[in-house]
Amino acid sequence: THEMKDLRSALLLEQAAYCYLMCNPTLVRKYAFHIILSGYRFSKSGQKKHSSRAYRQGFQVRHFLKLSQFKNVATLLLTSSKVEK
Repeated sequence: THEMKDLRSALLLEQAAYCYLMCNPTLVRKYAFHIILSGYRFSKSGQKKHSSRAYRQGFQVRHFLKLSQFKNVATLLLTSSKVEK
């Protein structure tokens, strides 16, 4: 069904986004783009909690990039995502 395809796509996009955080140098904007795309796919598949989590993570990047005092956004995001679990 389409919901299963959207769910698979969301999971793969989310994993790809986390790979961008592990790159050297960290590709933060690509991470944000892919995590927001995964949120959209989660939403299409009916996974509202996962969708809101992915959107929240993506929009955190936008907020932190505006604040120049944060030099390592990837570490900050990884730390906050471990706290949420």
